[in-house]
This record gives sequence, C-alpha cells and structure tokens, in this order.
Amino acid sequence: MVRGSLRVGTPPEDGDLVVRSLAEAAWGIYCSAEYAEAHGMPIDPQQLSNHPLLGFEGFLADAPAGQWIREHGAKSLPAGQSNNLVNHLQAVKAGIGVGALPRIEGDSHLDLRICIPDMTGASQTVWLVMRRDARKDKAVSELADLVIARVSALKRQFAGSPRSKH
Repeated sequence: MVRGSLRVGTPPEDGDLVVRSLAEAAWGIYCSAEYAEAHGMPIDPQQLSNHPLLGFEGFLADAPAGQWIREHGAKSLPAGQSNNLVNHLQAVKAGIGVGALPRIEGDSHLDLRICIPDMTGASQTVWLVMRRDARKDKAVSELADLVIARVSALKRQFAGSPRSKH
C-alpha cells in the first residue's frame, strides 16, 4: 500500500489523506542554443507563430502547460508532440523547435535558452500526499520530513531561477 506520494496539479480530496503544498512549479518556453543562433528566439507568445512549436499529447495536453501551448501557439508551425517530458526535453535540446518545460528542469540545462520565462497560468502546485496514519510510521515520517526540506530548498528553482535570458 502506498503511504505517501508527490503529486503535481490538483490535490486529491480524500478524508483519509493529509495534503501539504510544497512549491509552485512554473513553466517556460525554451530552445537550444543552436536553434537560437540559427533561427532567433520568440520572446513573447505572439512570436511563437514564427517558430516550430513542440506540443503535448495525452495527459500533458490537458495539463495547464498543454492548455497554454494550445492557446498561445495555435498559429505556430507544429514541430511534434509528446506525452513524455524526457522525450520533450530531448526534442528541445535537439533543436527541433521551441517547447515548454518546467523551469526547474529547463533552467538546469546550460545548453538551453529561456525564450519566454513566464507562461502565466501554466504553473502547478507540487503536493505531498500522505495517508493520515502514515506519520505514525517513523520511516515514512522521516522520509516526508526529508522531502519537505529538499523541496523547500528548491522553491526558487521550481518558481524559475533568476537565470537571465541569453
């Protein structure tokens, strides 16, 4: 039986669960350094129509970042879609087009350029979810405390580090 988990998005509503907000995970639009050098970078949503845009499918298409992409990138050239963030990251890094990534991930890759640092409305809350009785288990309690401390230390990165545009 799962006694706890990290969830992103809407917290579950269950009386047997204790839910704690840990951080806000912001998203931004990125491209590879090579892409930026060859094609320039969109610096606002209106400029997305001048660039091939990597979109989402599956559950990512319904998430706030996927909805933002559909709304702001409707006139963009489609460069591909993914339902997997690892594949999506690799497509951005390969220079296939511009794409949305969580800021904590995109900002950690020095070979990526942040094009649009604020996808307003696309951020999601990271939650710690535990069964109400799980805190009584010493190992679960210690792990929860460790997760809380680690995510708290990374709040700025989740929100988007102050890394400047390139």
